Amino acid sequence: MTKIKITKIVKEVIKESMMDTSLDTYKIADSFTPEEIAKLKSDGKISDEVVNGALELQRAWKKRHPSIEIGNSSMGSKLYKKQILQKLYESINKKEALKAINNDFLQFVTSLGGTHEVQSDNTNVVIIDFKKNYGEEAEFEYNLVTKSLHPAGISRPEDDKASALYDKLWKEKAKIFRKYIEMNPTD
Repeated sequence: MTKIKITKIVKEVIKESMMDTSLDTYKIADSFTPEEIAKLKSDGKISDEVVNGALELQRAWKKRHPSIEIGNSSMGSKLYKKQILQKLYESINKKEALKAINNDFLQFVTSLGGTHEVQSDNTNVVIIDFKKNYGEEAEFEYNLVTKSLHPAGISRPEDDKASALYDKLWKEKAKIFRKYIEMNPTD
């Protein structure tokens, strides 16, 4: 093997071993939903071993207690979640967090079937378009700097479907924002 290949392999092994340093699989299983665990894995924050261990614990808990709420099952789970997120994302700075909020929100828009495009006369504003599936009132403006979301050209959609979509977008935007605030507290 060449020196470059060996160096690359060593870096991967080090990266893998650093991901899990002092993470408690039990606390991850107790504090995160399976979807949140998958997101941590896709962000490269936890290894396959931690993912598999946490999901296996959750399956066992669910099997023994079918009514249990997975990922929020103990009184300490919120505290654990906050501590784990701070540890995993401690290297993320405020600028990266703000960019990640935008990326996550716009990915959510796309997952719902919407399109988004930066407004030509204002590069801080993204036009989010759901008109194809929800009608003319389903166009929104999202400000990349202030993280504000408004219906385009009207105060609030009158159409029930467009109004429900607007509420759904608002709730997801707030959820994403809270997640990154938890990761990057100001205190």
